[in-house]
Amino acid sequence: MLVSFSFKKLLARITALITLFTMVFALSGCSFTFSTEALLTPPRLTEEQTQIYDALLEGTAQSKIDLRYPRTGENLSAFTVINLDDEPTNEAVVFYEVKNPAVMENTSDEDIRSNLRVGFLDKEDGIWRLVYEMAARGNDIESVRFASLGADYPYMIALFNTGVTSEKIVTVTQYKDKQATRLIDLNCTYIMTEKFTRTDKEDLLIFSNAKDMPGTLRILGYEEDGLKPLCESVAYSADVKSLSRITLGKCRFNDENMPCIAVDYASGELIYNTHMLYYNGKNVVDASVFIRDNTDTGYERVVNNFTPNVYSADIDNDGVIEVPVTARLIGYEVLTSPEAVNLIYWKEQDVSGIKIDAYTFIDKGKNFMLKFPERWLGVVTAALHSDEIIFCRYANNTIVESKPLLKIKTVLKTDEGSIKQSYDSSSEYTLYYEDDTRIVYVSNISDESLALTEGELKDALTPCPEGI
Repeated sequence: MLVSFSFKKLLARITALITLFTMVFALSGCSFTFSTEALLTPPRLTEEQTQIYDALLEGTAQSKIDLRYPRTGENLSAFTVINLDDEPTNEAVVFYEVKNPAVMENTSDEDIRSNLRVGFLDKEDGIWRLVYEMAARGNDIESVRFASLGADYPYMIALFNTGVTSEKIVTVTQYKDKQATRLIDLNCTYIMTEKFTRTDKEDLLIFSNAKDMPGTLRILGYEEDGLKPLCESVAYSADVKSLSRITLGKCRFNDENMPCIAVDYASGELIYNTHMLYYNGKNVVDASVFIRDNTDTGYERVVNNFTPNVYSADIDNDGVIEVPVTARLIGYEVLTSPEAVNLIYWKEQDVSGIKIDAYTFIDKGKNFMLKFPERWLGVVTAALHSDEIIFCRYANNTIVESKPLLKIKTVLKTDEGSIKQSYDSSSEYTLYYEDDTRIVYVSNISDESLALTEGELKDALTPCPEGI
């Protein structure tokens, strides 16, 4: 069993760190107060942000406004200073909340009672002034990004939470001639800005997943006559309970790679699936249309205490996305889904069909991935223990642990201590892989006919690829 620090030792370390920080601050002449309130204090405003904030107070006729910050994404500030139009100077975009919104002369006439606001400020004679204000579409800001989508100047793309369902609202706003215009206002679940249908311009991909309705993908971008759909919207699987991950990549089409999207989602309790979408140069099409000789394009996989949830990824670095599917290891066929140990098959779609690229075992902690050679399939299984995983024969309806082929032990850096020392000095185990968080030890039994050679082991056992 893995050895962990005791609570007393952990508490002692935390206390020592706090004492050390206190001494450092005392010696530097700075005051230091350790409290949860201090940790939650909003960041101190810069001089420019203070000027913008004061301009907001004046423009909204408020004595105080509460700045609001996006929850996720690269832009986590309430303030963004950026050039949004054809004027040479920058504009400022600020998210904030007021108790009693004032009706400005130059403001949006929609949802005027919303307390969550978006202010647009411009510099006039070197002084920031609020020139336009509009209501936000939700009660919380999920993310904010600025992207041109092919236009000359960036759009503001904001994702808001409504607090009612998991559905969000995405708005695309254009600022021009000191006025903000909301161009897009849609319910959605997830958005991306990526180069997908065009190689030189970003697209806005909007995924919607309303309850009891098929998921829908819309793709928007700027072309000569403005922001518009770049292709027809496409519906995907109706059994989507919640989206897990969206991955853009490539698939194979007549020996060439073409853009595709892997939509990983939960389809039931501890059951996951993937829906594949493809861009054929004109429209996004469903996998069942793309695959000519195989209409069964489902990729169901189960998750339990032995099998982690994994996502679509290019696991062999060939530029093409593989999709995971679980299948029970031999010896576990009669067990229920929560009890079974599974292999993960990685499948690749081609216009001519579906093929399996690899059979892998991935441990629950995603510390390593072991590719099964074909000669192991239907013959070799795994016995899972708290301190190691044993790969061995399955014969006469029995997992033959007494004759192991390969044993793998992972030690987390937080637990290494005496465990690491014991394995470092072991004549049976050798250190196979180490990084900042873990150490992987192996014991390879080379005298068994099914055992992996050193070359095979080097190719088969790898750190779990990032992103899966």
